[in-house]
Amino acid sequence: MKKILLLLVSIITIQGFAQEEKKEEIRKWTLGFGINFIDNSGTFNNQFLNMSKQWNSIATISKVSVERTLNDLFSAEAALTINRLTTDKLQNGTTIVSDINYMAIDVSGKFYFDEFIVKKSKIDAYIILGAGLNSANSIYNGTGNYGLGFNYWLEPNIGFRVQTIGKYAFEQQEICNNHIQHSVELILKF
Repeated sequence: MKKILLLLVSIITIQGFAQEEKKEEIRKWTLGFGINFIDNSGTFNNQFLNMSKQWNSIATISKVSVERTLNDLFSAEAALTINRLTTDKLQNGTTIVSDINYMAIDVSGKFYFDEFIVKKSKIDAYIILGAGLNSANSIYNGTGNYGLGFNYWLEPNIGFRVQTIGKYAFEQQEICNNHIQHSVELILKF
C-alpha cells in the first residue's frame, strides 16, 4: 500500500511540475521594432498604395511597440512612432513649404479573429481599435484609431507584424489631421 501511495504522490507531483512548465511557456509580452509609413495625402484619388507621391517615411527604426496578451482573443498595445512629413509628398491634398517632424503615441486594444477562420496557423490576424496623440510641427492632435493587421510567426517567439491604421483626428484644421499609418515590425514574444 505504501508503494502504491508513494507512486501516486510521485505521479501527481510530476504532473504538477509539468503543468507549471506549460504555464511558463505561454508568453504574455510582445516587443516590436520597425518602420512606419504615413499617408497624409488627404485626397480621395484611390491611390492608397502610391508610395512615391503619398507615403512619408524615414530611413531608421521609426516604430517601437509593446503588447500584453490578455487571453487568446484580446491584447493591449502601446506604440511610439516618429516620422517626417516632407515637401515632396502630398499633405492634405497640397504641398508644404518645409519638412515637418511627426511623433505619435497610441494605445490600442486588439481582437484576434484568425482562430475563427483557420486553426493552428502561423498567422495571427487582428482588428485594432484605440486612441492616440500625435504631434506635427509641435501642434498636438488627438486621434481615434482603427485598423487591421497580422503577425506572421517564423518561430514561436520571433515573427513579423504588418499593420494598417486609419487615424481620425479630433481637430480637423491641423496639417496632420486624418491620415493612414502603415507599419512593418520585427516582433519578439517573451
